[in-house]
Amino acid sequence: MNITSFEYMRAIVKYGTLSKAAEMLYISQPALSQSLSKLEKELGVRLFDRQGNRMVLTEAGAAFIDEGKNITQSTQRLMERLKYISEGKKELIRLGVSRFYGRFPLTLESFMRDHPGVQFEITEGLTLELEKLFAAGELDLCIIPSSPFTGKYHFKELFREELLIAVPPESLYTQYAERVGEDLYLDPSCLKDAPFVSLTSNQRVYGLGFEFCRRAGFEPNILCSVFGYDTLLKLVSMGLGVGFVSSLQNKTLLSMDKPPKCYHIKTDLPVNRNYVLLTKDSSGGLITELADLISELE
Repeated sequence: MNITSFEYMRAIVKYGTLSKAAEMLYISQPALSQSLSKLEKELGVRLFDRQGNRMVLTEAGAAFIDEGKNITQSTQRLMERLKYISEGKKELIRLGVSRFYGRFPLTLESFMRDHPGVQFEITEGLTLELEKLFAAGELDLCIIPSSPFTGKYHFKELFREELLIAVPPESLYTQYAERVGEDLYLDPSCLKDAPFVSLTSNQRVYGLGFEFCRRAGFEPNILCSVFGYDTLLKLVSMGLGVGFVSSLQNKTLLSMDKPPKCYHIKTDLPVNRNYVLLTKDSSGGLITELADLISELE
């Protein structure tokens, strides 16, 4: 069994027949059939059921394909690493980071001090963009909010963010705040007539904000949409509207002369999101070491 075996198997699955797979692999059909028979004999299991000229994966075949993806990716990474070493180049680690996460520089500083031969390619972007890149194998590590997507991969929880309501510092909405223990809460229903400043619709917080408002019995009146929290908080501070923000924006709030008032959201919907570190199950070596370091520092 070798990497070629996995490539042959994937081609059969993709094209459905031995003849088409052989054509796309530029080998003869008898050679492909012989290779498959040899592999099944070596593994002691049947990988495909023959249904006419169609090839259908068995349960064992599906397991072989699933694990084979990890083996293939590990082999590709190993070949790339050896190529970097043989050509005297630095090893490359590709890291994807949510644009709202700003803690990684300290982690990289510590790691690069111990591994001066490593080069980083850092992609900052929206969660949906990073998910696509990670799924396509174009990122080795990814730090994003948890979602159904993250459950498909190996992940470690790093920290939790809470969504808050931000209102202008001297607005009438502050009078509706309710104290629970040491915390102040605001019911979104008191904002039904307020203009909203929102993140753009391609960001998940946009949809979460709509859910909070709809649960409170109204559709939010979106005055304008912005790409980042910094601009959103500035517009709210100027009195142009209210908005939903992340608890991770403390640094921005502290830098403002008249920061908005931020309140916990009074709702029965979830207001917390976990940020997670995604890695592939087949990750190893320096990638695993960096992942462990990030987890420890968080």
